[in-house]
Amino acid sequence: MSEKQKAVALRFFEEADRGITPVELLSPGFTAYFNGVPPMDTAAFDELETSMRTAFSDIRHRIEGVVAKDNDVAVRLIFEASHTGDFMGVLPSGTRVAVDGSAFLRIAEDKIATLWGFLDQLALMQQIGGLPTPSQVR
Repeated sequence: MSEKQKAVALRFFEEADRGITPVELLSPGFTAYFNGVPPMDTAAFDELETSMRTAFSDIRHRIEGVVAKDNDVAVRLIFEASHTGDFMGVLPSGTRVAVDGSAFLRIAEDKIATLWGFLDQLALMQQIGGLPTPSQVR
């Protein structure tokens, strides 16, 4: 059964990499959780995805590892994209970013019921010039 859940999770990221919020893979009561923002339903998650695609082009989630048990799937990834739009007040830098991330998905009836996403936001902001790196502070 876990292989089927892994396939749903991987398809989710494949669709996202194609620039599509894969709403057909989300359950009716879908909830997403990300650091620093309130829980999101499907509509709010779609808005977040749209804002990310506005700030970053050619987004790719490079999957580094996937583990599944029962209905839970853990994904270790690297978020790669080019900073081509305003992001949190930081003007486009054109920088290609590569940021560590992870996602934990609960799959129910072949749909994603819950998503917990984590992205190294400090590294992201440093790479686009929104915050200084440790070497710049010295």
